Amino acid sequence: ALKTDAPTVEALVAGLFVSPRAYSGRISYGPEELRRLSAAASRAGKVVAVAFGSPWALDDASAGAATLAAFSSGPDAQRAAARALARKITVSGSMPVALKG
Repeated sequence: ALKTDAPTVEALVAGLFVSPRAYSGRISYGPEELRRLSAAASRAGKVVAVAFGSPWALDDASAGAATLAAFSSGPDAQRAAARALARKITVSGSMPVALKG
């Protein structure tokens, strides 16, 4: 859970774990989770949002956040995302779905 009383930080890396479900429409967080994410992002100089599962969770990332869609919450996807954030691998491609941002 995101702590809303955390001090100001240089960077926030938010792992967004929302599982996609076929034919359920856009998948997102509820109002309380979005409030906590927004509060944490407001105290960070830089924000990186990584979607593990549904890429539509990135629609809720704070404005100006760098984003990465892993499309899976499995261990391999988490390791790959960590390697990408550490600049050990190059990430390329385009989103197969349309997002708001």
